[in-house]
Amino acid sequence: MLDRILSLNERRLVELVFRHQQIARIDLANATDMTPASVTRLIAGLEELGLFQQSVSKNRVRGQPKRLLSLRTDGFRAIGV
Repeated sequence: MLDRILSLNERRLVELVFRHQQIARIDLANATDMTPASVTRLIAGLEELGLFQQSVSKNRVRGQPKRLLSLRTDGFRAIGV
């Protein structure tokens, strides 16, 4: 259960994940002009609230696989964005 009001930046991130269905943190940073560190910090808080789930994209040949965020659909509640 969401027991706090989301900040403007948190709402922006939730909206972008909703629109794209799956998106990487670096793409969120680029879309919002936030630093990657800020996006990671905000996403960590939203994950604690149970809003996001992660999947791994195996399309990349080299380096770390991209971790894609999506909204959790199990037990999801309506939130004002």
